[in-house]
Parts: sequence; C-alpha cells; structure tokens
Amino acid sequence: MSRVLVLSSYGVGAGVGAHYPPVQEFERELARLGTGADLVVHHARSLQAHADFLRSLSVNPALVYACGSSVMEVAARVLDERGASGVPIVYWGSHIADCGELVNPRPSSPWISGVDVPMPLYHSHRHFRLLKRLFPNLEQVHCAFSMDSAFVRGARRARYERALARERANPWIPSGAELSAFPGLGRLGELIDVAVFEHPCADPERAAQAARAIPPAARRAPDAVRACLISCIDCLHIDGAVEQMARVASESGVPFIGLNFGAFLPQHGPILSFESDLIGASRLAARMAHDLLRRARRPDRERIAAYDQFVLRLHPALAGAWGLRLSDREQAWILKSFGRTLASTHEETP
Repeated sequence: MSRVLVLSSYGVGAGVGAHYPPVQEFERELARLGTGADLVVHHARSLQAHADFLRSLSVNPALVYACGSSVMEVAARVLDERGASGVPIVYWGSHIADCGELVNPRPSSPWISGVDVPMPLYHSHRHFRLLKRLFPNLEQVHCAFSMDSAFVRGARRARYERALARERANPWIPSGAELSAFPGLGRLGELIDVAVFEHPCADPERAAQAARAIPPAARRAPDAVRACLISCIDCLHIDGAVEQMARVASESGVPFIGLNFGAFLPQHGPILSFESDLIGASRLAARMAHDLLRRARRPDRERIAAYDQFVLRLHPALAGAWGLRLSDREQAWILKSFGRTLASTHEETP
C-alpha cells in the first residue's frame, strides 16, 4: 500500500488535521477510486514545522498531498534538499490574489500537479463588489496578509519588511502606496468607491493592534458598517493572529470576514467567509494522486488545472446578529453577477 503524506496547516475549531474537510474529501475520493493508499496526516500551522517534519523522515513517501500553495512550496523545497525531487506532489492553492495578477508563480517542476483555485474576493471586481452589496455604506476595507505565505515573497516581502520597520505606530498601509504589496487591491477599491488598506501580519499582538485601529460600526447592522476586516486563511500560519483579529473585531464592532476559512472559530466567526470550493479542488487533487500512484506515470509539466467554483459561507449566529441574511433575490443577484456557482450555507463548526 502506497504511503501518502498529507501536509495541512488550515482549518479552525475541531476541523483540523485528519478532520479538515479538504483532507477528508481527498481520503474519501481515493477510497472511492480504490487507490489503496495509506494516509499519514501532519498538521501544523507553522510552515517551518512542516519543513522540520519532512527533514526528519527516514523514508520518503510515495506521494505528498499539500493543502495550499504555501505548504506545497515548502514540500517541494525540502524534498529537493533530500534528493527526492522525483516524489510527486499534488496540491490545491492560489497563485492569483491581486486583481488578476500572478502573485506567486505556478510550479514548473514536472513532478508537481495541482489545482489552481483563484483567491476569492480579491480575484476580480465582480467578487469585490459583493462587499458593497452586503455593506452599502462601506468606506474602508482592511486586508491582512501573512508574512509567512507564498503571497508575500521577493519585492512584496521587502516592502512589508520596510513597513514593519518604519511604521510601528501605524499597522495599516494604503494599497497602492510606496510600501503596498498588493496595489491591485487599491484599484479594486476605486471601482466600488472604498479605500483599501493592507496589514503585514507578522505576530498576534500587532494583528490585534491592527484590528483595534479600524473604525467600528455605530451599531451591528449592514447599513451602519463603514469598515471591515478581511483575513486570508494564510494568516493561520502566524499562530494566534487570526484568533486575535477575530476577537478584537468582535469586541470592537467590526465585521470580520474570512477567505477560504471553510468553518468558523467557536466564538468570533468570521461572520462570513468567501471561499473557493476547496472540497471540489480536493477531489480533483485526489484523482491526480490516484493516477500517479496507480499508473506510476510522470506528471506532465502543464498539469495545473484551473478550478473556479466559489462558495459564500455565513456564520449561522453572527451573520444574523449583524442582520446579514441572503434572500432568494439576493442569491439570484449573486449568481447572475458572478456567473459561477456561489451559494450561501449555514453550517456550524465541525
């Protein structure tokens, strides 16, 4: 039986590790296909912890399944260090996260296959406009980006490092300014008449400070919201940062919005999560893994499949407390505007 190593950093509440839905779906699909794989799941928020675990292995796995492009990059680098770059890697992850701009390159190794899922909300103006549909008087959008992420590399990381060194008193950078890493977000903001700010998320204390600096709503109602806080799931790589942002935002009266969270923190949300369909992406990744394990076929250099299905997930209690309820008419508008599958769901944390 082939040994498949699963590397996972994401999930909240009880839905982590082997209980993370994209891991469960990957395992289910392999079982349905009759692959006969033995899955070993390693969960760690820290990318360094994944690297250390891979270096500690006495035997290389037959295949690696990496949940997220940041985790995939770590797996590829360490396997190469071990002289095991021929171990196939399958993954799902985002490469475009700034108004259609390729932020982190797609892997060129012939041994890496994957599912490219566009970053929801930041991908296009059609996604971004939904913020104004939900909060009609919105004026400011505050976006946190993990410093430990495939999205913050090279020149982008250098700009954020300068921002952290220079502007300790101000945790927010206007998108498009000198030290902005994602200027395309500023252009998206102009389209819906909002100002966009970025936060280089490097530690939980500064993340909490950033959340406190956001203007709160006068009351918990969609038309009273002037500013919101958005965190990509990659901020989970900074241990404790997401929990701090969610807690402070909840206490301050600022809507906290997640990207690709898939579930909710037990107390503080997010109140809603814009998501790629990571369950469907995991299913596609499992089919790639099955093909590689059973047929022992070298993957093609271009085996990166695009998958652009989306889900809008509302927290069943917190969204209601903010007065966010999608009527049939609202859902019809969403479907028409996006031209893709987008659904609202009301699920508790697993």
